[in-house]
Amino acid sequence: KFYYHMYGATINRLNVFNGNCTVFTKLGHQGNMWMYAEVTVFVQNNITFEGIRGYSYTGDIAIDDVSLMEGICAGCKENLTDSFGHLHITYSAKFSPDCTWTIRNSSISEPVAIISIEEVQFAYCRGYIKVFDGSGAQIFTRRGCNENHTSNTFLEITFQESQNVTIQVSLENNQSYARFGYGILEGGLESALLLPGWNASLENKTSTSLQLRWMDISSWLRDGLRFFVVTAKSSYSNLTVKGLFSSNTTFAEISGLDPYMAYDVSVVAVDGDGSQFKSTVLQARTDEWVPSRAPSVFVTSVTSTSVTVQWNPLPQQYHNGRLLGYRVFIRKTANSPFPLDESNVAVYNTSWVTLNNLKPGQPYEVNVSAFTSKGDGPRSTHYIVTTAVCGKRPTHSTLNCRRHSSTHQRLALASNATDARW
Repeated sequence: KFYYHMYGATINRLNVFNGNCTVFTKLGHQGNMWMYAEVTVFVQNNITFEGIRGYSYTGDIAIDDVSLMEGICAGCKENLTDSFGHLHITYSAKFSPDCTWTIRNSSISEPVAIISIEEVQFAYCRGYIKVFDGSGAQIFTRRGCNENHTSNTFLEITFQESQNVTIQVSLENNQSYARFGYGILEGGLESALLLPGWNASLENKTSTSLQLRWMDISSWLRDGLRFFVVTAKSSYSNLTVKGLFSSNTTFAEISGLDPYMAYDVSVVAVDGDGSQFKSTVLQARTDEWVPSRAPSVFVTSVTSTSVTVQWNPLPQQYHNGRLLGYRVFIRKTANSPFPLDESNVAVYNTSWVTLNNLKPGQPYEVNVSAFTSKGDGPRSTHYIVTTAVCGKRPTHSTLNCRRHSSTHQRLALASNATDARW
């Protein structure tokens, strides 16, 4: 606890550090009065006050009556004694720079806390959210500068001897907020017992989410329902996405998934004693999406009227669906005296195409994108190529001069390609 005085036209900044971590900051003129502040810290380093004064006597900063004591600041703390809940933390004028929520275990043996950080928005780099286990060890942290917005972070934390888990949140203005849910169970999610006859079904899907519905089992459990945990584990990696849901629902949407990815999905029910029961596993695949990368492109042959374009096949992990083919785009460069509209042609079952009937000595821009049923992915970087001039050797192939009509331009294709558009 301490008091500070920041009065004057050129006041700069007051910072308080716990080691290298900023736990309090004030900037600018605060009025001609002593202001009170209190900050909850887990003291593992020196506490340092830094006063950055202005350029004149109107920029002086003073502090007084500094004290350090055990416990959590009374002005901004809350004890959470229920075994399940949701918190929506928003900034207010009374919000301390460092507020603390403590999840306490009441009666569950071998308790494990699960914390679902659903959404966090920081307006400044100084904002943060931290999670500590019962021994005071920091399990999770997210700062404003590291990633301004985050969602779908799921933590399982043992309580340790103190029988509590602590969450600290620092918000700096009214554009900052944090939403998370919490629950307490016995042992951990891996200890859930299969509940025969309990099934989940797929209601809908997008490229990044699955919508599920499951049977109502509220009458099946003697100790009642407290909450649900839905897990979606990728069939091709160790990635698992989890969500926390209240006991009064039989529907959930799991988001933050990869496009066109197969998942093993299950629902875990937690009863009043913290025991867990799981449904049978549902296998589901997210919807397709456009490819997430562009192929690498190069030109293998150039004549006075044609260009052969080739690309490396796009790796499977960037398809995001069933890859139908590639689209090749060509146009005169922007500095051409008579630029033409861009033309494109779809190419199937091959990784090259020859574009014919081009104008001799003309620079062209070429790029390629892969496509699925959902559309085109990003285009490759522009490949600039200039067709040859009759009588001169081109840079990419031997010269192939032919008569050229300047009254009509068309794009012809050699290879397995269709769907030319102008």
